[in-house]
Amino acid sequence: MKALLLAIPVVVASLLSAQAEEKVIKMKLVTKVVSESPAGAQVFGVTFQENGTIGTKDFFVKPSGNNDEYVGLSTYTFEDGTITAAFRGWPEKGREVGTYMIQTGTGKYAGAKGGGGFEGLPDGKSAIKGVGIWDITLNVTLPPSQ
Repeated sequence: MKALLLAIPVVVASLLSAQAEEKVIKMKLVTKVVSESPAGAQVFGVTFQENGTIGTKDFFVKPSGNNDEYVGLSTYTFEDGTITAAFRGWPEKGREVGTYMIQTGTGKYAGAKGGGGFEGLPDGKSAIKGVGIWDITLNVTLPPSQ
């Protein structure tokens, strides 16, 4: 009986550490088009999280062939790792909106999955000439820690 009572905390601790971690990252993104071609655009940006963390975003975006929709692939880089996410966006009520599908990550975000969304104004529509201004939310699911 004594051995069973001693084993219970170990089992409970291992079950708790085996659960996936959910993390919501909210940030502002300021973007600048680096290069454009008929195939799409390479864009770079700087992110500012609510907790003061600064990062970058590098992405390629192109028309999807479906009306005004566009698609792309993003890599967010933070001090503790990266998150790579595919996205789809479209114009809505004078703004651009869209969704993310997180593909993978490195460092603290290794094995990341999840989704998210964005809303904002691209270059040419924002109040600041030459840059896009966006609100970003990433809903990150991290695999259980081993």
